[in-house]
Amino acid sequence: MAAACASEPETIADEAEDIPSEFTVPVPGLEISLVEPGAEPRQTLAPSLSVGDSHSTVVTVRSELFQQLGDDPESDFGLPPVTLPLDTEVEAADGGEWSVALTLGRPESPDNVVNSALAAAEGSSAGMTIRADGSVSELRISPNAESSDIARSAVEQALFQAVYGMIAFPQEPVGEGAQWTIDQPIESQMEIVQRTTVTVREMSGTTLLLDLAVEQRPRLPYLDVPGEGRVAVDEFTGEGTGSLRVDLERPLPTEGGFEMYGTQQYSDPDTGYVVRQRTSMATEWDSP
Repeated sequence: MAAACASEPETIADEAEDIPSEFTVPVPGLEISLVEPGAEPRQTLAPSLSVGDSHSTVVTVRSELFQQLGDDPESDFGLPPVTLPLDTEVEAADGGEWSVALTLGRPESPDNVVNSALAAAEGSSAGMTIRADGSVSELRISPNAESSDIARSAVEQALFQAVYGMIAFPQEPVGEGAQWTIDQPIESQMEIVQRTTVTVREMSGTTLLLDLAVEQRPRLPYLDVPGEGRVAVDEFTGEGTGSLRVDLERPLPTEGGFEMYGTQQYSDPDTGYVVRQRTSMATEWDSP
């Protein structure tokens, strides 16, 4: 029951030997709804990537999970912060989509065990396909063969968290003050929808400063746990705020970030057994 309640993306595999040299993970589609077009002048926002362009970006992610089973003391199942230097190159453009290659620099973590394991992940490859609206349709990961399971898992979770923080744009022209919502399912062991409300604070050429408000909610009031049956979702909150600076000529945000906090409670209707959780996530971007 406890293992199925976490709201973070599932790992691809638990053992390093089960992971192929390269694998592709589809990212669920999303819905974009314009709320307010903003002031004149307005323009249609969309990525404007050029094949062959390369950039450097650094993303730092943090994910915390504190869990209490019944009357037991609360336990910490969170992941230590991980900083990933990423070199990007736009490899191809096809039908309004772009294929972007990612090469990892030396990942780092304040956790000594994780940081030591991450050394072997340097030089690992990844990639993503970006749609015409800025959303990511798939994530490709090619970990170094020397990477341990700890390193693979840390890098994978960091890349997933980064992808779910990308911004998609409406089809309609917008100006400063414009606002739209992005509804996206989160791939996890329960059906969660993440709504991001985006507000344009500033527009200057291809550069945008965007304010974000994020909310997560479950689709259903229950959760089916394999081998355990159905448990009730008694409480589920998840919300956060932040801001991002985006350059339409670059595939990844250049600055900013956001934080999310949440509480969850699940119970077994037959036994009354309760699981409580406190969660938080943070993603930060920077360009050297």
